[in-house]
Amino acid sequence: MPERFERLVSATLGVAGLAIAVTLIHREMLSSASTRQPSAAAVPTTVRDWQQIARYGQEIGDSTSPTRIIEFGDFECPACRLFHDRLGNVLRESARKPSLVFVHFPLPMHRFAVSGARAADCALRQQRFAQFHDALFADQDSLGLKSWVSYAKEAGVPNTSAFDHCVRSTSVDPLIQQGLSVGRRFEVTATPTVIINGLRYSRVPSESVLAAALRSPNNFAPGAPR
Repeated sequence: MPERFERLVSATLGVAGLAIAVTLIHREMLSSASTRQPSAAAVPTTVRDWQQIARYGQEIGDSTSPTRIIEFGDFECPACRLFHDRLGNVLRESARKPSLVFVHFPLPMHRFAVSGARAADCALRQQRFAQFHDALFADQDSLGLKSWVSYAKEAGVPNTSAFDHCVRSTSVDPLIQQGLSVGRRFEVTATPTVIINGLRYSRVPSESVLAAALRSPNNFAPGAPR
């Protein structure tokens, strides 16, 4: 009996040791690969039928611009704020403006993402979506600390009583549901997922990429020389 028990313990330890070794080797391979592969943001992929996504979002900027950017975004997402900041920096230096379409894709791990999206849609009812969008990202660190009405006042929402009533509604927000649905259809798993003229970036594009998209939009069409 002691001999059988000893063999069992030995076998168990052997399996555990093998699992640890496999884990370490896997981590080492991932680490090595990450040093060899370029950033995912630098290797965009082509999105078929990407124009149809725009109908599920809110357009900000110049609707006639040859540079069209679609963002699957989450108002509580730090990387989305980084994208907002980078795009803002580029726009301050450029006379050309893109068409930016913001599609709701609130992530479940963000406590205020869904309510922030609803609040933005309540601002939309009073034609202040773009301003509310900017106010949320400008003071993202205060989500949950100040009221949605405070953001609405900063965004210039004219009727804050109607806005507050809208925010407190428990009805389903169809724009949020549509954004989540189209995001799943296009296999969006993270925010921001950015599509520039049909080229998809799964990480935040650099300012140089955004500036180039404004300067030479034809180079950002799928199939264009890279």
